[in-house]
Amino acid sequence: MSYQTPVGAQMAVVQLGGEGGLSWESGGGEVPALVILDAATVDQSNAPGGVIDFAPFEREYWIFPQQADTTDNILIGVNSKERGGSVITPIPSFRFLEADFPQMFDDDGNTALVLKSSGTGGTGAFGLLIEFDLGAIFGVNRFKFFPRNADPAFPAPDFQSQDDFLKGYEIFVNDGQPESRREGSLIWETVAFEGQNQEAVVDVRIPTRFVRFLRLKSLTAADFEIAEFQVFSEGFVPQAVYISNVFDFGDQALLGRLRWVAEQVGDPTRSRVQVRTRSGDDPQPVEFTRIGKQSSGRVEQRGDTVFDIPIDAPWKRAEDVEDSELENLVANVLDNEEMDGREALLTFGQLPFEQRAQITLGQADYNKLASNQKSVIREDLTNWSPWSPPYSPEGIVAPDQLQMQGAGTLIVSPSPRRYFQVMIDFF
Repeated sequence: MSYQTPVGAQMAVVQLGGEGGLSWESGGGEVPALVILDAATVDQSNAPGGVIDFAPFEREYWIFPQQADTTDNILIGVNSKERGGSVITPIPSFRFLEADFPQMFDDDGNTALVLKSSGTGGTGAFGLLIEFDLGAIFGVNRFKFFPRNADPAFPAPDFQSQDDFLKGYEIFVNDGQPESRREGSLIWETVAFEGQNQEAVVDVRIPTRFVRFLRLKSLTAADFEIAEFQVFSEGFVPQAVYISNVFDFGDQALLGRLRWVAEQVGDPTRSRVQVRTRSGDDPQPVEFTRIGKQSSGRVEQRGDTVFDIPIDAPWKRAEDVEDSELENLVANVLDNEEMDGREALLTFGQLPFEQRAQITLGQADYNKLASNQKSVIREDLTNWSPWSPPYSPEGIVAPDQLQMQGAGTLIVSPSPRRYFQVMIDFF
């Protein structure tokens, strides 16, 4: 992929990937990409979900959606920052077990999640739910779990626990799509049910299906343990995203043309690639906010009480501002409780860019706030354009045209701008 831009009097071509280009894995640009995981969490990543293959077989300098190795347990690393997944229980009485959940997918047969009635207040394990967020959608076709010393591939002779297997279970899945939710809650579909299990090594095979979320339910009160819980998949992941770092041109630059090389493997009707761009006036397209001092003009009712909803303030606390004049501006104007919240936001937005940049709440300032001071993290639509519509296939060129001026399609993100970012969707 490459794009051209005149910087000053010079025409520059920036190439990401391909021979001689900036590496995909480096992110390309100077400012690390931040990905919003939820309203309170960001991750520094070029591959949300960790399902971009930066070294595809016989495709040097390319990126592909990750292709599954059918022998790999995709739960390994599921709760890493790169994957962005999680393993939890929605049952409050079992939350104390969550610290031990990673022992089910650490690839170590000598460790285990152990359920003993003495450790659960005498209630046993009946009704325990364990929910896995895989971090991305995979084509899943197999589940396997067992206690210590039960599977020959994971010998654990120091633990004679092979009879402590789960005597009854149900496995549910959800593909993570919006239509698979009802009023925000996941709609679970059963793919395996066994009320009287007699197998120490449970090995469930299903027709390959897309899965993002997985739930295991215990149908027994008997003690059990799980040394390893394994999930296997095949094929390419159906969805993957690559987000470049933010490119800093050093000054305002006109954006020219965008071009990329693409190749489809397999049935071309079953996969697509979309390329989008955005441009901005500051280095960070993510906006951090704190709970402001003024009302937003909206209210929330809790029981019989009505509460004012405060504004989401994208500026620092006064004590965190280094410039004394700007510190005074925050303390006496922007955080003035007698000022209307909407007026405070308008005043901030009308500040000269240099002043606004000095008092904008950044990630480091946000992380220092107490939890009851933090508000939402969102896309910065004040200093950045939204992601563009997908570019047409006119941007696809031959490899020897990546450096060719005039090739490709016009960049539609606003310019001149100093900062620029690219996103590639595989689906």
